[in-house]
Amino acid sequence: MADSAVHMERLEATSRRFGYITLPATLSTDVLDTLDAFADAAPALAAEAFTIEVLGDLVVVDLMDDRTFPLEVRSR
Repeated sequence: MADSAVHMERLEATSRRFGYITLPATLSTDVLDTLDAFADAAPALAAEAFTIEVLGDLVVVDLMDDRTFPLEVRSR
């Protein structure tokens, strides 16, 4: 139960960094790590995110101005 609460807190924190986009609770820690790394490197771009899509080993961040950032998910 505690792990679930920690995951939900992490999900909410990551969502805030991406303009409060609703992120599915099923996102893996690896995907969250990838998104957080992107937000660390480019916080202004993360804040402009319009959609986030998980496609296998890729996370695609689409911005409001139609720019797209495909990010490779790395497993631990």
